[in-house]
Amino acid sequence: MTIKQKLEKLALERTSPCVTTSLKAHRTLDKTSHDEILLKNLLSEAEKRLLAEYGKREIASLLEKIQTIPSKIDMRYNLESLHIFLSNETEEFIRSPWNISQNSVQVTGSFNIRHLIKKFNRVTEYLILFVSKGGSQLYLALNDGIEEEIKNTDFPISETPHYVTSKKEASNPKLVDDLTKEYLNKVDKALLKVANDLDLPCVVIATEDNYTKLLEVADRPNVYVGFRNVNYNETSQHALADQAWNVMLEKLQSERREAIEEMKKAINQRKVLTDLQEIY
Repeated sequence: MTIKQKLEKLALERTSPCVTTSLKAHRTLDKTSHDEILLKNLLSEAEKRLLAEYGKREIASLLEKIQTIPSKIDMRYNLESLHIFLSNETEEFIRSPWNISQNSVQVTGSFNIRHLIKKFNRVTEYLILFVSKGGSQLYLALNDGIEEEIKNTDFPISETPHYVTSKKEASNPKLVDDLTKEYLNKVDKALLKVANDLDLPCVVIATEDNYTKLLEVADRPNVYVGFRNVNYNETSQHALADQAWNVMLEKLQSERREAIEEMKKAINQRKVLTDLQEIY
């Protein structure tokens, strides 16, 4: 689920109590233990406030969620801030690249998402497909950070089961290429299920040869907006996100240039209104 989808879902909930917990986080591993302690303290504060305002039986499901949240969130993959939304019916969290002024716990009749909606309009969400010797992984990314690894009935995909079994077959380049394309076709179909559902573009981290073959077998090549050559010495999530974000920046800059050129043409053709009275 994308951040947009999460925000839309959270905006519709109107059940009391809704607990919104926001904390400053860190991207560096040496700060992980600090973030874990901070999260537990904020959740403890939320629990105390709930017990002071509501009957224990009334919020039994919510209290159980609060107890289990620390074990469900891997703090090693935090970005600049972490936002947790809990109610008797809902359990959701959003990692964001946006700084917040202070840590907070809010208990109200709806989730506090206004500040996230404002900042969401300034970011880019996309997919990262990592194709390596050991298989294929898919990630949901936001700007230069990875929100989560997508795990479903398809992903992660193990290394290709299509391989040559003899030296004679290995000397046949067409056969080797066909087997590689068969595997990449499987990866493409799995990727499209997610891309169609989330309506997001995808950046590929792979060898140039594999990326070329992927485009050849792709059902919708335009879903792939670019690639970076895989560096097997730098395959951490942070490294993959940095590489992929550079591709997205190039795409965004290209789109802005095209928009500016389109506007210039419209001005020359007298299709742009600049007078307030004319616009009104």
